[in-house]
Amino acid sequence: MNEFPYHICLVALQHPKYSKDYVSVEELREWDRSCTKFNNGILLGKHKDITTDEWVAASDLVVSMTSTILATAAYLRKLCVAYLTPEIFETKLAAGGYKFLPIAKLCACKVAAHEEELKHFVGLALFSDQHDVLGLLENQKKHFSCDGKNAARVADVVESLLRK
Repeated sequence: MNEFPYHICLVALQHPKYSKDYVSVEELREWDRSCTKFNNGILLGKHKDITTDEWVAASDLVVSMTSTILATAAYLRKLCVAYLTPEIFETKLAAGGYKFLPIAKLCACKVAAHEEELKHFVGLALFSDQHDVLGLLENQKKHFSCDGKNAARVADVVESLLRK
């Protein structure tokens, strides 16, 4: 992020379970060290009056790993990128039995497998005048409908599964 030609406002949020109860003190220190390296704008973090969903709604771009925050971003028609290195894939997804990131399979977010690819997508998303520069909007609308009928669609799927 420090390499971009324009200053940015970066909101760096940890997963709710990313605390001393679930990770080592050294991992928490590494998070703090990483955040202090950012020097290309304003760094914001957790705020007691702002929810994660509100941060997403206010964002131009959402970058995450395997979080449901990507689905929220897609629902809100945000540019979104999953940073999913082979190492992250092995420890987070494959270990859980997944062969792919579901939201990526829907083409509702981009997937960056390495740092250069991530920088490329972030640069496009933040510094292009084109609204749908990552080509996500059509699939976001298709798979994350805002027509008020989502509960009925889910009920139809559950009902059809129960009939089998």
